[in-house]
Amino acid sequence: MTVSTLTWKDALGAIMWKDKGAMKYCQLMLIAVCALYAGLAMDMRVCRFACIVLPPLSLYLINRHITSCIGTSDKNLMVGKLWMTVAAMVVFFYAQRYAGMWRVWMLVVSIAMVAYVCWRTFGKQGLVQISILATIYLGIFLPTLAIGYNQYACIEYGRRGLYTLEPLRGVFYIKDTNTDKVGLRDRYGILIEPIYDNIIHNSRNRPLGIYELRNNGCYTLYNVYQNKMMTSNVSDLNLQDSICQILDKYCDRNAYGHRDRLEIRVTNKFKAEIPLSHVKMTRNGITSYYDYSDHPYISEDSVTLHSGEFATDSIVRYGDTFHVLHYSYDVKRDSTVLYNIDLKTARQSTPQHEELDELAKRIETLLK
Repeated sequence: MTVSTLTWKDALGAIMWKDKGAMKYCQLMLIAVCALYAGLAMDMRVCRFACIVLPPLSLYLINRHITSCIGTSDKNLMVGKLWMTVAAMVVFFYAQRYAGMWRVWMLVVSIAMVAYVCWRTFGKQGLVQISILATIYLGIFLPTLAIGYNQYACIEYGRRGLYTLEPLRGVFYIKDTNTDKVGLRDRYGILIEPIYDNIIHNSRNRPLGIYELRNNGCYTLYNVYQNKMMTSNVSDLNLQDSICQILDKYCDRNAYGHRDRLEIRVTNKFKAEIPLSHVKMTRNGITSYYDYSDHPYISEDSVTLHSGEFATDSIVRYGDTFHVLHYSYDVKRDSTVLYNIDLKTARQSTPQHEELDELAKRIETLLK
């Protein structure tokens, strides 16, 4: 169609129904826009459908347009090529869950399958440039639009779950397969390194957009809107980690049983508002579970203990009686009290004074 025959109706869109080339371009653009909106929504089902279906559909439309333009009578069946493209997109989509070389190889296999299909479809007809461009568009660009983020970044960590975290679409979990720790990333890269046991994004006690990054019995608040760390419920994360490592060996050595509890609170006498460390742990076989609530964990004592004093009590949990032993220990330097170590245990067997005294002195070595 020449410029002299272009009418106002054609300029306003009628040309899309008259010119076959314009129709194909608009169809391909519509497919790309659908992939873009699927990626922006980041709904798992929609993204999966768009990633697996839209690239083969685009390949079919491109092939029809090229065939009609060069006037070939090639009767090659497209069914096998389309199914191979579908298989490549399935590999691309589920590569998100894998990390390291597994994901690298899955992405390589995916792009290699698309490249093979494009070469068989266009390259053998002498259309090498179209074959290369189609490979890039169908194998990388379009499926990346469909899933909504760049999975070629942060390749050392896999995605945990195929859903996003409220309130921002495009923020989701990543995991370290070596440690089973979790972190966060967005569409472009890492937000939080995967060094946490769990991340709570919908806590009733927190405003929308404030996440709890939980690890070893303590948590740090993270503002996803501003991408910055806020307050923590303890002031010394390294001490918290060290105490948790000690407790695993301590509980094994002292045969802590199912549902036995242990609470440790270390405070600085000069800055007692936020504890240096606060561990609330329940034993379940050889596994330790940490409590992150702000409620009393074992029991509340009606008396204040001085350094070196013990207090006993008993509580009933789940129909079983637990014997409570409470111990307070001051860490001094030149007769000046610097820290207080408050220990409390609840066991079905009667706890011994020597156990808590030994644990307090072991923690004391971490404070020097």
